[in-house]
Amino acid sequence: MIGIDIQLNADIDVPQLNYFQNLAEKELKAKDKIILATAEPAWVYESFDESNSSNKRLKFFINRILKGETEDKTDPECYYKGKNKDIEITTILTGDLHHYSRYEEKVGTKETRQLVTAGGGGAFMHSTHSLKEKINPSEGFDASFKKAFPSKSESLSLNNKNLLFFFHGPWMVLILGLVHALSFYFLLIGGIQTENFYITNSNPSGSALDLFDIAILTPSVILLNLTFCLGIYMFTDFKSGNHKTANKITGAVHGLSHILVFYLCLVYLPLFNSVNLAGVPFQGLILFIEMWVIGGLLSGFIFGTYLWFSSRYLNNHITEASSSFKGEDFKNFIRIHISATGTTIYPVGIRTAVKNWKNVGDEKNPRFEGDEVKYELIEEPIQIPH
Repeated sequence: MIGIDIQLNADIDVPQLNYFQNLAEKELKAKDKIILATAEPAWVYESFDESNSSNKRLKFFINRILKGETEDKTDPECYYKGKNKDIEITTILTGDLHHYSRYEEKVGTKETRQLVTAGGGGAFMHSTHSLKEKINPSEGFDASFKKAFPSKSESLSLNNKNLLFFFHGPWMVLILGLVHALSFYFLLIGGIQTENFYITNSNPSGSALDLFDIAILTPSVILLNLTFCLGIYMFTDFKSGNHKTANKITGAVHGLSHILVFYLCLVYLPLFNSVNLAGVPFQGLILFIEMWVIGGLLSGFIFGTYLWFSSRYLNNHITEASSSFKGEDFKNFIRIHISATGTTIYPVGIRTAVKNWKNVGDEKNPRFEGDEVKYELIEEPIQIPH
């Protein structure tokens, strides 16, 4: 088993390359079988985003460092003088994505390689429904999807929790609402709250169409609107998925929708207040709070709907659409048994994480107890003959 670090989309550093080059040249034997552990699933990342270069670094490490391949295959030094030509990377193990998934890669005409992601040990759960059924050679691998935990159907169901984003992400809702409230505040301090508009006057005489005149005459509001819209647009996942144009269009609609929320609130909340809160003092303060709370809830729903739609139909935002509902379940790990005849990988899943741990020991000798941990085999043991 060999472990390398290629995390954060960076090159493998020179000390690592020198170390493993020396190991491959002096210690690996002809027809050795290797399990390679790495920091990120290059096969998934390149299938999401063709500009991702993790796969190129991984293939460079396998072919040039471990096998010793040279550009000129007739060079006597190629494959460390032919010794490492037939070594086999039977399995690549990784994490980074917080779920279990397995692909089976065809390497040449005879070799089959297991590509296993088992990153479900902690943090939030990553969805699996965005994983492709087939990763084509043009995407860096010739690999077929075999298994995931949670399953793709379970992952799609969990993605529906994004529609309740305003419940799962209260702090984000407060931030979104604060932008609407500040926009209204800039409107007030701009001195545009004339008596012919429904902002502070409980007996209005004007039309809601005056809103557009007010907006035009308040540059600070327009500037904040544009900044807010652009910021939301730049949040868009432009790289993942196979619908790059749709990503951009959806991101633009998402940004404009939040601005629409502000103006709808600015039209209808004063109308509501003029009927139901007539004569109540501090109308401006009441509207400021309403813009914060109601605007935040509406924008929170729009934000969650955007994540739900993007994850379900555009196959992007895999991290944002997974972390948003803070899923703690579907933990996993693998056990490996190596014998003289082969290697067996046991993928173990914990469908529901225990959450009621209590320390029944003391500070020096902590001992935690909770509900029984219920585990299962995610799939049949993976047999890799030697």
